[in-house]
Amino acid sequence: MVDAARSADPLQDLSRVIRNDVAFDIAAKSYAAQLVAWRRQLGIFNRAGTSVLFHITNYVVYLHLAAQAGQIEHGATFSRLLAICEARGNCGSRALRTVLAGLTFFGLLRKTRATDDRRVSVYVPADSLLQQARTYYGISLSALDALLGDTHYGARISSDPTFFANNMARIGRAVIEDGVVITEAFPELHDIIGQAGGLPTCFSIADAQMRGCGAPAAKAIARDFSLSASQVRQVMGQLANRGLIVRNSNGEIVDATLLVDQHLGLLAREMALYVKYALDIEARFMPVDPAGRLPSRTRVHIP
Repeated sequence: MVDAARSADPLQDLSRVIRNDVAFDIAAKSYAAQLVAWRRQLGIFNRAGTSVLFHITNYVVYLHLAAQAGQIEHGATFSRLLAICEARGNCGSRALRTVLAGLTFFGLLRKTRATDDRRVSVYVPADSLLQQARTYYGISLSALDALLGDTHYGARISSDPTFFANNMARIGRAVIEDGVVITEAFPELHDIIGQAGGLPTCFSIADAQMRGCGAPAAKAIARDFSLSASQVRQVMGQLANRGLIVRNSNGEIVDATLLVDQHLGLLAREMALYVKYALDIEARFMPVDPAGRLPSRTRVHIP
């Protein structure tokens, strides 16, 4: 009999194997450092970097590329975006309109009419938004390259438009049609990184812990990511309340082991999404073995 909980989560076993890979720690450190460096470059955009904004921009990119590939009609229409957001519990029509209006105002989207039906409005991502997507997924896939050791997916997604479009469309189908979740699988962290300033704050703390450095203070994080100190202190307070960081009597972070553990799980799950749905290389991590043995790349933890 198939275990119901396991079958309901198509990434569970693959994520576990990836996280136990002998090269995962090195890949994770590289990923965290690159992500932090990239978020610093985004400047004030970090203030608006909520999970709702992240999901909606990804849906727009997914749908746009799927339409370009001839997989769907029109692309990112409002009704299609709303159906996705409601089905996944992201937001309702009012919040969706607000996000789309903001992205359009800042030139990251443009609203146009479908060429074959002028009654249909379509949101088209600007080149700058597509470049942000290429950069982010390039960082993620470079971490997968570090894990595998003989691939160049990170470079290809930046230099090969067809590779980028095809893989993003596949990821989009997994997320939108199959209901695959990534950050939602980590409820302790999901709500925190989903608020303004949450993701850069959490990742900068986790990055410092993984490098063996002292955790940055709230003022330093605020300065690096163009956030307000109050935003950062609020995030730190929530992390402390949930036990993901430990602070001393002066409010300084002395340990972020549990926060790092959450981020490692998040990265392993994101890699599993690419491996299973975009690149179709699951057999490299989970080959069919009648004896039930783990792949040779995997290290076994003894409890």
